[in-house]
Amino acid sequence: MRELVLRPFHLAIPVHDLAAARGFYGGLLGCAEGRSAADWVDFDFFGHQLVCHLDATATGAGRAHSLVDGHDVPVPHFGVVLALDEWETLRGRLEAAGVAFPVPPHLRFAGQPGEQRTLFIRDPSGNALEFKGFRNLGALFAGGAVTDALADRPSARPPVPVLRGLDHIVLRARDAAALVSFYQRVLGCRVERQVDALGLVQLRAGNALIDIVAADSELGRRAGGPPDPARRNMDHFCLRVESFDETAIRAWLRDCGVEAEPTARRYGADGFGPSIYLRDPEGNVVELKGRNGEDGGVPG
Repeated sequence: MRELVLRPFHLAIPVHDLAAARGFYGGLLGCAEGRSAADWVDFDFFGHQLVCHLDATATGAGRAHSLVDGHDVPVPHFGVVLALDEWETLRGRLEAAGVAFPVPPHLRFAGQPGEQRTLFIRDPSGNALEFKGFRNLGALFAGGAVTDALADRPSARPPVPVLRGLDHIVLRARDAAALVSFYQRVLGCRVERQVDALGLVQLRAGNALIDIVAADSELGRRAGGPPDPARRNMDHFCLRVESFDETAIRAWLRDCGVEAEPTARRYGADGFGPSIYLRDPEGNVVELKGRNGEDGGVPG
């Protein structure tokens, strides 16, 4: 078994908010802070030097994906290899903090060379991190071929889309102006976009949007009469997917027996991007949306 004698590495990544980076790396992960300036800060990342550089446009580099032992992992990513007891401690801390896992904790390459525990998380700027846990750290560079969990299985199910969170909801209103005023005055939302021809006002609510649609407008009439206790006033809600691969998403939906509408380019919390509408068993309309800049096969 190869003896591990590793030198510390240096890695620099973009972050959109240094305070959030300090909270994540210093607070959540417990990395000691080193030097810093107005637009960067470095951390002792498990014995390695990690430098976070301020970039207000940073939204995460992990936009490509690769299938590893049956899991769709974000690429690029970085992380650290831990002893199994350290990994379990970190896992417990992350779960207690309610951290979302793009790839949940699981056993990889079971019974094969390099068997390991692994999990993926993202920092506040969207950078992907992987933490591996080995019972024997000497097995990190174990040789030999491994069998992927989905290899040689042409009938295997497609991967489920990875969700990043709520993108927006759409509310139908009898008095759109009053509803817009409420969210502005009471909850501090601001108008980000307005399309008068559609009777649509989009309000910024943190990282998401609240769309207000006049019930008597072109969009509002699609759901029937004005909302009241007997008629729904939510037109639909939208979920952001980690990577909008239309072919993969449609393959998954078909496998689940769910029909979807044609893909279109629509505006959401981070701008225009590809989206697909579908319905849940109760008839609620659910939108799956990609990020700004992804085309998803939809012409611009």
